[in-house]
Amino acid sequence: MKEKKVYNPIGLLPPYFKYIGWGIMGVLVVLYFTFFSSWSDFKSHEVVKIIFETILLIALLIVTTSRERIEDERILDIRIKAAASVAVMAVVFPVSVRIIKLILINENLDLEISGFWLVVAMFYWYFHNFWILKRKL
Repeated sequence: MKEKKVYNPIGLLPPYFKYIGWGIMGVLVVLYFTFFSSWSDFKSHEVVKIIFETILLIALLIVTTSRERIEDERILDIRIKAAASVAVMAVVFPVSVRIIKLILINENLDLEISGFWLVVAMFYWYFHNFWILKRKL
């Protein structure tokens, strides 16, 4: 019997890791709303928030670095295009926020973006572009 060779030139995780990452994010959302709801009297919010943010970034990284069921040269090309669009977005997004802040000179306007939310936006942009480019196949 001939063994099926998997095309994996960049060392991606197996496809089932995608489900593990999405599961971690689902559990994390439920726990986040449980800990930070109005009826919860949990005291150390900042420590738990940092832990949740770290676990969320790890789960997003797991989903991003998981192979598709059918991984070929076309999917690799789509991954590269999506990653390139993320690199462009990572530069354009903070610059555009600062330009908007300069145009709308207002002391009450708080448009500073933390590094965490920028990384989450980058992951979202990657998933969005990867999904759109994959649907165009």
